[in-house]
Amino acid sequence: RYILIKRHLEKNPANKFAPLFDYFDAWCQDENRHGDIFNMLLQCWPGMTKGIRGKLLSRLFLWLVFLTHSLTVAERSNFYELLGMDARQFDTEVIKATNRSARRAFPVVFKLTGTNFMAHRDGIVHCFQQLQAKAAKGWRFDCFLIRLKLLGHGLRQFLSPMELA
Repeated sequence: RYILIKRHLEKNPANKFAPLFDYFDAWCQDENRHGDIFNMLLQCWPGMTKGIRGKLLSRLFLWLVFLTHSLTVAERSNFYELLGMDARQFDTEVIKATNRSARRAFPVVFKLTGTNFMAHRDGIVHCFQQLQAKAAKGWRFDCFLIRLKLLGHGLRQFLSPMELA
């Protein structure tokens, strides 16, 4: 995530609106180290990435990472607009890059092309945004229906096809 923001700001320095962005190099390296350490931990317990356990761990971990990232980006889309970035496109690029790098640690990764994975992401984000808009109005029956729809998209995304890493 930080690496993609850094690259965007290097191409668009006018969007670098705070001195905080001068420290993105260190954050990018930190982001890389987290991935390397996680990969090393998984290699210390090879049974975690073998067989059905490894496939389930891969599916659950990647799905949770992608889900939380997509919802966080949707919730903070104004920030990405300030940077001159399209939040949805940014989220897509982060998911693709994470899926590629996850091939070093996991036996399987989500198949992102030729599937409905991203369409379900869009459905999840849409439902999430609808729920946020209605949150101030209190519990309503239509919120229950939106939650059911969100659950449906989430479950179908979780069960999306995977491919060998």
